[in-house]
Amino acid sequence: MRWVVLLAIVLHLVACPYNKVEESFNTQAIHDLWMLGPSRLGEFDHLEFPGTVPRTFLGAIVVSATARLVPFFVGGRQARARLALGLWWFGGFWRFAKGARAAFSPETSDALCFITACQFHLPFYATRTLPNSMAMPLILFAYGDFLLGRRARALLFLVFATFALRCDVAAIAIPFGFIWTFFPPRIPFLRAVGVSVLGLVVAVSMSVVVDSFFWRRFAWPEGEVFRFNNPVDNRSARWGVSPAHWYLTSALPRALGTALPLALFFGPFRLVVPAISSIALLSTLPHKELRFVFPALPLLNLAAAAARPRKHLLLLLLLSPNLAATLFVFARAARLNYPGGRALHLLHEIAKSDKTSNRRVHIDVDAAVSGVSRFGELYRPYWTYNKTEHLTDFRDFDYRLAPVHPRRGDLDRDDFYDVLAMVSGFSGLAIDTTFPFLHCRTAPHLLLLRRRRGAKKEEEGY
Repeated sequence: MRWVVLLAIVLHLVACPYNKVEESFNTQAIHDLWMLGPSRLGEFDHLEFPGTVPRTFLGAIVVSATARLVPFFVGGRQARARLALGLWWFGGFWRFAKGARAAFSPETSDALCFITACQFHLPFYATRTLPNSMAMPLILFAYGDFLLGRRARALLFLVFATFALRCDVAAIAIPFGFIWTFFPPRIPFLRAVGVSVLGLVVAVSMSVVVDSFFWRRFAWPEGEVFRFNNPVDNRSARWGVSPAHWYLTSALPRALGTALPLALFFGPFRLVVPAISSIALLSTLPHKELRFVFPALPLLNLAAAAARPRKHLLLLLLLSPNLAATLFVFARAARLNYPGGRALHLLHEIAKSDKTSNRRVHIDVDAAVSGVSRFGELYRPYWTYNKTEHLTDFRDFDYRLAPVHPRRGDLDRDDFYDVLAMVSGFSGLAIDTTFPFLHCRTAPHLLLLRRRRGAKKEEEGY
């Protein structure tokens, strides 16, 4: 039954092939490692667009190397790269499901697979190159080892993931480390300390060596991320603040659906307690996102599977709302949520005859954060793709992916550009009387613009 989870992962990848801004660093890093190689480091995207804080190359190196092994018939390079990450995620989930089979029963393992496949967020994000998703294969391997009785190795995986890939994995590593050290069957205290120190030293050493090379300075990215977003300064709050109950009242119901009450009220304490403890720790921070609690979701799904009704028909009825929400709400909204990627693809389709010419394309920030990546820049090196922000003069660009409403300083664009097409994006949900009753609204998001003949700077006398 585990293969149904892989099927769900692949279907989400095919339905929604583009990546957004949160995935940008790893997407561009995978592209540059694959297409350019370390010998052309000076051309890497992160040196021109470094982001707020540095990110580690460790995950991107593994994914880019694995992606080369994915068969060509799968699709373009971006699809192959994302499938490579999805296969790592599925490998971790396979271990997790195997542990569930050993610790509970084959029926519980099968129920875990069905619950996970029917939900949206875990299969959808399994192939998305968020730092959180990059850490999930190790986290799932750790959960599998925990269920198979290998707690020391599970702790090693969690500590390594915390210090090398994603520092907020500490929120799940801390309660598990406490439980595994002080409650039977226990890890001897000195061994737990030794394993933790080993994981920390290996993670930091690997990160410093690899990332200092790619960032061209001394770098331990997760250390810098924690220093920037530490719980005392709370600088991440500039990206939004949510109330303390947000995970419990908003994020978890969306991610888990009917599995949430099953897990909370009927699930085994040894799964629910560490999951809820990690969520409680993260709830103390003002800035909250669903991806921060990804490590808790598989545990709560397993808790729901272990507490499942005995009759399969009743289990199916419980999963039906999850599947309906995935198919008719979340998946549809996600497909519409990447107008930048769709706009760049449409531009290439419209301008096929120009692909051997030297053309310059400007990509507005609205497009750059909603699906554009180097994987989508199909006509390099014949075309130049420019993402410079805050420009006021665009007349040297042959094509533009521009916002529907001109930005300040761009009010005369109608005098220099023609509209080739308009691309809409997701703008909310609407309820009406037609099936499935909850529908996705769209609104104009981006314009494809082509410079008019005679509109170059030199031709205009500038």
